[in-house]
Amino acid sequence: MRVTSPDTADGQRPGIAEILRDDDMLPHVEFDLPLNGTWSDLTAIFDIGEDTGRWVLILDQVRVM
Repeated sequence: MRVTSPDTADGQRPGIAEILRDDDMLPHVEFDLPLNGTWSDLTAIFDIGEDTGRWVLILDQVRVM
């Protein structure tokens, strides 16, 4: 299995990305991933951080949601 481009994935496109924020934590982004050209339940979760004055996405985990 391999992650494929969202632009070429078959099936109904999910919300793609969602930004979540808790009161005592930095926000994070959940990004849905297509596998082998089809949308899947696989989600990449990124933390939002800062590096030399720029916002960066830091891969935290990949999991089935």
